[in-house]
Amino acid sequence: QVVRNLLGIQRNRNLSDKMLEAMYAVRISNVYTKDQILELYLNRIYYGNLSYGAESAALDYFGKHVRDLDLAQASFLAGLPQSPSRYNPFVSFEEAKKRQRYVLERMDVHDFITAEERDAAYGEALQLKPKKHGIKAPHFVHYILNELEESFGPEAVIRGGLNVYTTLDYDLQLVAEDTIDRHVTELAKNHVGSGALVSMDVKTGQVLAWVGSADYFNEEIDGAVDIVTSLRQPGSSIKPLNYLAAFEKGYTPATVIFDIPTQFTTQTGPYTPKNYDLDYHGPVRIRTALASSYNIPAVKTLEYVGVPNFINFLSTFGVDTLKEPAEHYGLALTLGGGEVRLIDMAQAFNVIANYGMRLEPATLLKVTDKDGVAVSETKPPSGKYILGPQGREHAYQIIDILKDPDARIPGFGEGSVLEISREAAVKTGTTRNFRDNWTIGFTPDLLTAVWVGNADATPMENISGIDGAAPIWADFMEAALKSVPDSTFEIPSNLREVEICALSGMLPTELCTERFYEWFVAGSEPKEPDNYYRMMTINTATGRIIDERCQKSYSSSLLEQKVLVAYPPELQKWATQKGLGLAQIEPCIPPLDYASGSSNGYTNEQAGQLLVDNPAQNDEYLLDSGLPLNDQRVPFRVTVPYGTQSVEYLVDGVSAGSSGEAPFTFLWPPVSGTHTLKAVATLSDGTSVQSSEIKFIVH
Repeated sequence: QVVRNLLGIQRNRNLSDKMLEAMYAVRISNVYTKDQILELYLNRIYYGNLSYGAESAALDYFGKHVRDLDLAQASFLAGLPQSPSRYNPFVSFEEAKKRQRYVLERMDVHDFITAEERDAAYGEALQLKPKKHGIKAPHFVHYILNELEESFGPEAVIRGGLNVYTTLDYDLQLVAEDTIDRHVTELAKNHVGSGALVSMDVKTGQVLAWVGSADYFNEEIDGAVDIVTSLRQPGSSIKPLNYLAAFEKGYTPATVIFDIPTQFTTQTGPYTPKNYDLDYHGPVRIRTALASSYNIPAVKTLEYVGVPNFINFLSTFGVDTLKEPAEHYGLALTLGGGEVRLIDMAQAFNVIANYGMRLEPATLLKVTDKDGVAVSETKPPSGKYILGPQGREHAYQIIDILKDPDARIPGFGEGSVLEISREAAVKTGTTRNFRDNWTIGFTPDLLTAVWVGNADATPMENISGIDGAAPIWADFMEAALKSVPDSTFEIPSNLREVEICALSGMLPTELCTERFYEWFVAGSEPKEPDNYYRMMTINTATGRIIDERCQKSYSSSLLEQKVLVAYPPELQKWATQKGLGLAQIEPCIPPLDYASGSSNGYTNEQAGQLLVDNPAQNDEYLLDSGLPLNDQRVPFRVTVPYGTQSVEYLVDGVSAGSSGEAPFTFLWPPVSGTHTLKAVATLSDGTSVQSSEIKFIVH
């Protein structure tokens, strides 16, 4: 090793080179001691990023002399020479940490340190010192140097006189850097310290802009760490890939999933996900569930796909960092419960943008030697199709959902920042405790992935992907596409646009009042008519439903035919809580049949009881500091016994208000703290019924 460094022999050595090395190695061994040879080695070994020798590496990476390094820093540097490109901490910090762990473990095994010292050194936070050269697009340059060292070896890169032509569009790079800087500065009030962006040409996969942090030279935000290649949790931005896997298995955008409280049985115990808005939305079509980013339908969809299948599916897209067993991630994987790279997610979305064709991200166009002779040249992308026989159609269905502003309204409201001046498919993501914000979106020409957060994973304050990463994405896309002709996504010829009943996703009947046109792969269109909307006979005096067996007992002037929504049994409790349940059935049969004849789904034994449906026991509500308190109310909902005239609500034993009209819902102005709720119903005969006590929490 020492001889090769001294002689400057390149990676591809021939037999004469090896003989020369052996001869000099023998001579050096006869002249110098082992310690002197080790010193020669340490003073010349390459540590990556243009750092030769341990002293140079200590100064370059940590700003210290080698004699001043602590155990954590020294062990970190000791691992780099094994493969300076693979363990480059500015590109693959996690890999460098794994190598440090190996070094520390060997020191422990050979009794140079104790197990306690080993663990303390590995757990110590390392603050890398960025190189302050006059460098443009520093994170991208580090990535390129890494690629070159992998291909040609460090000596060729440093001394070979190579001319390197990259894919980077420096004008777009400046736009990206400026956009990140402006928005991160504005978001500092939300404890946002950094941002990252990678943008690529959809049709070629060529990387056009690459910003690894808000400021590469800012050590306070760990600016030298490249978030584009770092492992982070993607939040809901991974959901489109989950739904695409489900489409490949048989689901359609019109498939209805019940967004209601659901507990899943997993290998690690019960799992009960909640939506971001802490609400439940009943029957939702996948179009709405994905565009509005509802969590419970996504988890149910992953249960349908299967966690191991989804991990394999992601791997074919280039997202291959999920190395743990499937049970490690569980169903939370679809909510971002696994660590991925921004560049890999950009590539995965680019597969969707190319209708199932996978293109590897390209960063190098051409490399020539000092004489201008090409030693490497990128060929036009050929790509590899990775979806099934109807994958093109399924990819377009995902695109159509992600570019649909109407489907986004339930989750994000009208006129969100995601709606730029041209057709674009886009998805946001936010991880738990606001540690990561993501937005990934594309037009037929350009794809951009954005992240904001803190490199050390400290939480931001009350900021989601729509507030943090999305404005950066929208501003950059508008600027980048300003001079690019507008274009639209191609619709595959095997898709059929079919009218459906919006509530059920089935074929509309004459009773269905809300209809929608949806895209289906030919042959997958719904075959059954809607069964939600039904014609009912109503007693106009009481507003109750008259059973067919009892209608002859009423005057025809009291009866009215009315279209009502009859929800499936699984949705009846949700519908009742929302005030959407069917009217109660007029009791012309024994009272005990009241419960089974009503729509609330409770048993006959519960028919005479007063039941609190919302809040549920131990429910938690999170107040949003960005909204007026008066706009945030906790809905109290009950299922009442027959003959109820009014319901009074007692919070912490004190009357909070009452309701005298069905469905007897009351909106309570929230107060932070732990509370108890009891409801008291007054019946038509003057008696009263009390509910059991419910505990709930407001944060």
